[in-house]
Amino acid sequence: MQFHISGRTPAVTRFFSFQKALIMNERIGFGQRLLASIIDGVVIIIVGGILGSVLGGVLGAGTGVAVSTGDAAQDAAVASAAGGLFGAVAGAIIGMMLVSLGWVVWEGLTGQALGKKLLKIRIKMADGTDAGKDKLLTRAAVKYSKTLLGLIGWLTGISIIDNIASLAGLIVFVGCFFVLGQKRQAIHDLIAKTAVYKA
Repeated sequence: MQFHISGRTPAVTRFFSFQKALIMNERIGFGQRLLASIIDGVVIIIVGGILGSVLGGVLGAGTGVAVSTGDAAQDAAVASAAGGLFGAVAGAIIGMMLVSLGWVVWEGLTGQALGKKLLKIRIKMADGTDAGKDKLLTRAAVKYSKTLLGLIGWLTGISIIDNIASLAGLIVFVGCFFVLGQKRQAIHDLIAKTAVYKA
């Protein structure tokens, strides 16, 4: 006579183990997730950089002319060029930060930003069911904590927030390699109880 403390028979235990293994095998691994992140990063750099630098360059050139002290047209041209260059660089940085913020919201609300959408993968609950907005936003906040904290630090000028952002970025970076494990979940997935599956 066998006693089962858990209340499950061996057949039921094998069934649940098999079901769990099927779910784990359906999860998306490191390669596709990395490719989705690369696609997102390239688009953020291109779109944010170009839009930001064009807008910043135009505003910077206009500001350079307005604040030029010389009467000669040459002084105004030099001031315009210097202002335009500074504005373009600053605008590119600000543009990329703003587009990155949009990406955080996009992925946090829909479960897939452009890279995941193109690869036909989506963030879901760990069991494969659809994830609610609260779980998606929690995951996005953890995954992009370096970006979010960096933006807050930059806006407030509080340097300790930048240090915390760097530490958060390091933790998330290392946590991304958890995807190589059997569960195929990064640290942000483990915290939000999510995983990435085919869409």
